[in-house]
Amino acid sequence: MKSLICFLVLFMGINACMKTIPGGGEIPGEPGEGPACTTCSPLTLVTTPCPVNYDCSNTGIEEPLTYSTNSRDCSTVACTVGQMFEAGQALPEVVCSDGSFSTVNGPVSQVACGLPCNACTQLTKNGLTCPPGHTCTSVSQREGQCPESYCPAGMMTADGVQVESLKCNTLGQWVYTDGIVYAAAQCELSCELCTTITNTGMPCPTGLICEPPTEREGTCKETYCPEGEMTGNTDRTALTLLTCSGGSEWIDGLDTVYTSAQCETRCDQCTALTKNGMTCPPGFICEDVTLQPGQCPNVACTEGTMKADPGMVEVTSLTCDGSSQWVDDQAAVYTSAHCEFPCTECPAPTNTGMDCPKGFICEPAETREGQCSEVFCSTGSLTANTERTPLTLLTCSTEAEWIDTQDVPYTLAQCETPCDQCSTPTNAGMTCLSGFVCTPVTVNTDGQCPVASCESGHMTAGDGRTTVPSLSCNGLAQWVDPQATVYTKAQCETGCLYCGDVNAGTGVTVKLEYNPTTWCKQYTLTGCPRGYRIGRTTITGVLTCDRFLRWTSGSYTGEAREANLVNASIVPDCQPIKRISGEKLLYMVHRIQKKNIEPSRRGVTGTTGKKNY
Repeated sequence: MKSLICFLVLFMGINACMKTIPGGGEIPGEPGEGPACTTCSPLTLVTTPCPVNYDCSNTGIEEPLTYSTNSRDCSTVACTVGQMFEAGQALPEVVCSDGSFSTVNGPVSQVACGLPCNACTQLTKNGLTCPPGHTCTSVSQREGQCPESYCPAGMMTADGVQVESLKCNTLGQWVYTDGIVYAAAQCELSCELCTTITNTGMPCPTGLICEPPTEREGTCKETYCPEGEMTGNTDRTALTLLTCSGGSEWIDGLDTVYTSAQCETRCDQCTALTKNGMTCPPGFICEDVTLQPGQCPNVACTEGTMKADPGMVEVTSLTCDGSSQWVDDQAAVYTSAHCEFPCTECPAPTNTGMDCPKGFICEPAETREGQCSEVFCSTGSLTANTERTPLTLLTCSTEAEWIDTQDVPYTLAQCETPCDQCSTPTNAGMTCLSGFVCTPVTVNTDGQCPVASCESGHMTAGDGRTTVPSLSCNGLAQWVDPQATVYTKAQCETGCLYCGDVNAGTGVTVKLEYNPTTWCKQYTLTGCPRGYRIGRTTITGVLTCDRFLRWTSGSYTGEAREANLVNASIVPDCQPIKRISGEKLLYMVHRIQKKNIEPSRRGVTGTTGKKNY
């Protein structure tokens, strides 16, 4: 019987047969039969539009619409499960009336049956593990036909399975498109993709070293300051740590985003750098370094060469670092420093143009190397410039100038030594050779310094009778020769062996002898009791050759190296001699100078008319 009814419904409509009513009831349905509220065309079931938070898919429901009769025996229709909607609006009771289903608001033709799908609780990530290098956050929820859980960034995993999103179903469950239900989900975002943060654009106050922070690996990439204080952004917000977020942004513990950060270390805590303990090398003046302003305190030498200890290393400058240490460009640490200025580059001093007073020896000042080059006088007094300013010492300055203790510069300098303090030299104790007359030298004070010399003869000095042209008094009150050899005695030596010839006149006998004291050549005369004469001059019985090579006897002094004829003083007592021109000699004999004559105490007797030497 039921099969026939269904067959009739298919071909003749619901009013042509009886429809099964849940619970076993039936309503008449043949066309034209029964009241007007029992014969209506069936409603069209649609899935859209479906109100938000409802699922109108009717998934798994075999008969979404159920037809029945109400208390007035009119046909009604309702959703087997859920709420009926038309055009997204919930419908009150739908009853057949005048051949069509309608509500109090009018006819109804297309309806949707929907179940609520907004009863899901918020998904959590409880029990899920966040993989290394990621940050895991709770999923977000968004409105849709039914609420959806999703990840606005990163990858969504649900119970460890990657999904795009989950929807809340009509059973209050979060399901994926394949219908699998999930109980927990999370958003996994890589936290290793942040770019290196810099301090570009951030201010760095004076007295600070500002450097970009350091990165390190953790659960997520981190940036921090191993030293100093960390600040972020241009307002220099104090920080402890920044962490790379899943959005590839650097964030602090409050999730504030930072685009720049730096490590700030104080660099103005160094103690003053001095040269204490350093050795200034010879030839230099060493001074303290100069403190210069800058981001961090800096010391350098405005002039000269900078050296730093330990190691006496040449450096350009030193800067105070964040560890309160003075360091060079290679971060080598130094504890002291100084500036070296050469003080050995002064020109050699001269005394050109300076006056030298009489009685002084004036010589260019001497130089010596001490800490700096110095001008001094080992003997005598130091004077400088044309004014002859008395000084003790001149020092070479770093400007290559000779300066005194008051830093007055000088260009000329000399050593003035008195040279008029010598006592008159004698020949006491000197040997006078035979045949020489030795006399003291003559001292001349007309020159710059006293000079001892001989007016005649030749000059010898010292016990060794060294021949010298002259002796000068030096600044040490010593008599010196041109080679600066010192002598304490000197004499003038004149030979007395080479006088001219002596010829005996008639009756005169001459005997050659030598002076027992000077060993000068002399003759003893005999034969004329009444005396002897040369020319008209009466002489004694002895003729002696003096140091000027002149024959002398009594008041007689002949000419140097002149030949002489000795006659009897009273002619009657002796034979007359022939004269020529009165006082002229009868004849002259050749002058013969004999060299290397050895004095002898033995007499040599001459006879009339013979030469005697």
